[in-house]
Amino acid sequence: MPTADDKQATRRHISIRSASGIFKLNKLLLWARKARGPFYDPSTRLYQVNKGSHMYFSGVNLENSSQ
Repeated sequence: MPTADDKQATRRHISIRSASGIFKLNKLLLWARKARGPFYDPSTRLYQVNKGSHMYFSGVNLENSSQ
């Protein structure tokens, strides 16, 4: 029968693994967003770019955009 220490160690291990998975998912999402570049939002009729990127303050050249 597992002891209280075993159960606590198991819970700790599970929480560490889930935090690691969340970190990897966030890293992947940031990489994909950066690789995608600006995208056109038809509801606002604006090109959306990442805040703090070089295009955020300089604007987006519409002729060279992906969409």
